[in-house]
Amino acid sequence: MDFVNGFWSSALGTRLDTDMRRDFFLHLHHLPFNFFDKHKTGELMSRILGDLYQAAAGAKRIPTTILITLVTAIGSAIAMIYINKYLALITLIPMPFTVVWLIYFERKIRDKRRIVREKIAAINSQLEDSIQGIRETKSFTGEDREVVRFNEANNDYRIA
Repeated sequence: MDFVNGFWSSALGTRLDTDMRRDFFLHLHHLPFNFFDKHKTGELMSRILGDLYQAAAGAKRIPTTILITLVTAIGSAIAMIYINKYLALITLIPMPFTVVWLIYFERKIRDKRRIVREKIAAINSQLEDSIQGIRETKSFTGEDREVVRFNEANNDYRIA
């Protein structure tokens, strides 16, 4: 079953990746020129690759994880109730509190993930600018300044 699960999850993820990349590419071509004036190429590339990767990875893992968790939890609860219903009820009392705590924690971590993605986009944008302007940087001996700028973006990411 693990093989079947892995195979179908992978196939679903690959199709999802392909469809999302196609839709995103088509969407980019419908955006106005001022959108590209406001956003750097490195940021857009980072968002495209990072967000699409996260969405596809979630689509691969989440449905099977939920199904396996529910079957395991329900099966365990039934087995515990069959063995000793009083002890099982005492054991299952914290379950609703755990679910509420997980929902709360997930909301907090979602905001942190967004900040981290923004920092990764800033690093990629900085890297792209540096690579595009490498000839000018070398001709004006600005390597030290570029290293400082990159290190600042890299440290912002680490802190996030």
